[in-house]
Amino acid sequence: MSPTPKAEAETPTPPPTPEVVQETTASNSKKPKWLHVQVNDLATGKSKVKVNIPLRMVKFGLNMGKRFAPELDGMDWDDLSKVMTEDAGVLVDVQDDEDGEHVQIYVA
Repeated sequence: MSPTPKAEAETPTPPPTPEVVQETTASNSKKPKWLHVQVNDLATGKSKVKVNIPLRMVKFGLNMGKRFAPELDGMDWDDLSKVMTEDAGVLVDVQDDEDGEHVQIYVA
C-alpha cells in the first residue's frame, strides 16, 4: 500500500545538518607548540638526539620545578614560560668542536 498524500504531509522533515564553524582559539593559532632539542654529530651530520616536548608540558614542568629549586629563586619563571609560549625561534645554539656535537634548542 502506498502512503496517502495526508500521511506524506504529516511526516516531519529532518532538521538541517549544522555547519561546522572553526573558531579562532589559541589551539589553532600560529603560536609555537613544541620545544625541540636536537644534538647532531658534526662529523657525520647525523642526529644523535632528537626530543620534542609539548610546550604545555614544559610550562607545567617549570611551574612544578620552581617549587623544588630554591637555588633558582631569582629566576623569573613566568617570564621564561611566556617567552617560550609566545615567540618561536632558536633559544640555544651551541657547537662543541671538542666533542663533535651541535646542540640546538628551539620552539616552533
